[in-house]
Amino acid sequence: MGWEIFETYMEKIGFTETIPFDIGVAEPQLVNEDTEMNYKLLADSGYGQGEILVTPLQLASMFSCFANGGNIAVPYVVDGIYREEGIKYDIVAEHEDTLWKMGLIPQEVIDTVTPMLKDVVDPTINGTGRQLKVRSCTVAAKTGTAEIGDNKSREISWFVGYRTDVPEEDARLVLVMLEIPADSKYTSLKFDIARAMLEMES
Repeated sequence: MGWEIFETYMEKIGFTETIPFDIGVAEPQLVNEDTEMNYKLLADSGYGQGEILVTPLQLASMFSCFANGGNIAVPYVVDGIYREEGIKYDIVAEHEDTLWKMGLIPQEVIDTVTPMLKDVVDPTINGTGRQLKVRSCTVAAKTGTAEIGDNKSREISWFVGYRTDVPEEDARLVLVMLEIPADSKYTSLKFDIARAMLEMES
């Protein structure tokens, strides 16, 4: 597709701007300022490597568009502020749900990609997230590994996934991102953490 089309699309989905949030977060980047684009870097960028940088918050929010009909909501920390009045609490301020980006992914694309995301955690087809093993609901997910500069002894191991086919009150998206030694015995940690957060109470 070439760099210009790729860059235009990444700008459209918010990859070149800081996501609005209650506290300051870092701005993502596609390439370093002094980088000259070439085919290898373009290919590496296409699957999330190269010089791409993104915060866990922004990655989780952007992935949520698969669960939110192609929209990205504005993330927040505090749902509401309340003042104690005797034996009750009065609302002082309450968070209003707002969207940051709308209509990023057509529904037909979501319908095509979602089964693939479910396959990621399917142990019967040897998906990269097969160790998740959430039994109380079906999860759609993606796993990944990010390099840390030239340091080959450590890596950033991550998992992002959300519950599917559940009532709205049970909806949940989880992202786990860990800096770990580059050793296979540590790769299950992200799944252990994500499983505990995605399992539903019976």
